[in-house]
Amino acid sequence: MRLRVFSFLLASGLFSVPTFSFEMTLHAPTAVDFPVTPAALRRYVQPASSGKPESGMFGLTRNEGTRFHEGIDVKSAVRDRHGNAADEIFAVCPGKVAHVCRENNGSYGKYVVLEHRSGGISFYSLYAHLSLAAASLKEGESVPAGTFLGVMGSSSSVYDFPAGTEHLHFEIGLRLGGKSFLKWYERSFLPDDENLHACWNGLNLVGTDPVRFFSEAPLCENFRDYLDRVPVALTVVVKDADVPEILKFSPGLSRTDIPEKASSWRISFSWSGTPLEFFPLEIYEKDDSERAKIVFVYEKYIRNILVMKMAEKRDNGSFSLGPRMKNILSVLFGEEF
Repeated sequence: MRLRVFSFLLASGLFSVPTFSFEMTLHAPTAVDFPVTPAALRRYVQPASSGKPESGMFGLTRNEGTRFHEGIDVKSAVRDRHGNAADEIFAVCPGKVAHVCRENNGSYGKYVVLEHRSGGISFYSLYAHLSLAAASLKEGESVPAGTFLGVMGSSSSVYDFPAGTEHLHFEIGLRLGGKSFLKWYERSFLPDDENLHACWNGLNLVGTDPVRFFSEAPLCENFRDYLDRVPVALTVVVKDADVPEILKFSPGLSRTDIPEKASSWRISFSWSGTPLEFFPLEIYEKDDSERAKIVFVYEKYIRNILVMKMAEKRDNGSFSLGPRMKNILSVLFGEEF
């Protein structure tokens, strides 16, 4: 079932002829078409304990707008004779099976991660809280869009979902690191907190808004083009000669040829912490001893709680690295910031 994202745009007269230019086939994650109107979205998402529809959406939607939700929670539309969710879950894009967790361990519970490539960028889609993951899935195998991945459920060893609130937690975004992440995790968490999911641990994943993606991707040529539509919230310069590992599997995040060495890197981020662009620099201020510094914060996002956790404002009006940005940079570069 192809995604019909243009129905609202056509009805509003904004577009007379739909043009699907995205290089990948898109498919809704369940049998219900991914909606594009606010009213349809309210019916599509499963609210959290607050009961507010927006609490199931991407963004600062939890705890009165103070807690970040990395994806979107899709409500059940199909029930079996026992009243349990029976919705089948499907791959939203063609890609490779990156990780399958069939045991109920961790906040995601039973979940599947697919890795996709578009525009020189590797991005992921994640399907969590399943009652079961498809037995046919094998890590490393390629799958087309629409492949059956599992069945909706409420699995999680961290959260206890009330009966009737089964849902699909769906994410789409970027993996920040590979070996760099594993190295940082080993130093920072082991042996007290074992990493059961390798590079597909949630700490290594940064989501982008699924609603925005499904609405705008068909207007884009590829995922690089899509990221160009995501506003820059802040920019960081990091003093490091080595090429960040993320550029090795997502070279499309750099606007220029990637050098073997650089003096430093200028990195732009969205308000949610998604890295949008890397630019190598040959010169770093010699009298500046800071390992990394915030060089730009878009005024629109200064009071955004998540941005404030990435860029903490000093008394003199400049910004220092916040805890969220330190974690992101630690994963990207494989060492503590």
